[in-house]
Amino acid sequence: MAKALDSATSAGGYASTEHRMARTCGVIAWNPVSSVTAAARHLFGNPNPSSSLHAWPMPHPVVAALAWSLAILIVFAPLAAHLFRRKTTG
Repeated sequence: MAKALDSATSAGGYASTEHRMARTCGVIAWNPVSSVTAAARHLFGNPNPSSSLHAWPMPHPVVAALAWSLAILIVFAPLAAHLFRRKTTG
């Protein structure tokens, strides 16, 4: 449980990933929170310590954050509308 919590809360934008295990670095680099955090750092002109990671979202944080936002909307907006209709009709 502690390892899962550690990898879930240590987004690449918050903590250094250089001392993490290889399998958790992939999860951290592709985490939507890491992309949003790195994008905020980039847009405010702050240094992004995770930009040296080789995963695509870290060197391109703004595009990755927008892509994650769109992907989440595409998946969950129709699901929420469907569940709302099912609960309110019938």
